[in-house]
Amino acid sequence: MADENTDERTYCVVRNDEEQYSIWLADRELPLGWYREGFEGPRPACLDHIDEVWTDMRPLSLRRRMEQASQA
Repeated sequence: MADENTDERTYCVVRNDEEQYSIWLADRELPLGWYREGFEGPRPACLDHIDEVWTDMRPLSLRRRMEQASQA
């Protein structure tokens, strides 16, 4: 198994229905419920991308419930 300093594999950024992000090896089939987000590259670049785009760590269902509660 490659460590983070020698890992030359290609990863893709994935997202689930709750808008939570992760990375997955690009050449592997995604687990159910996860979808390619569109960014792929080395592990550090994928993690940097997630840091940029995942600005609200709360699951989508929680954000929606909180929004509904604030409008009531």
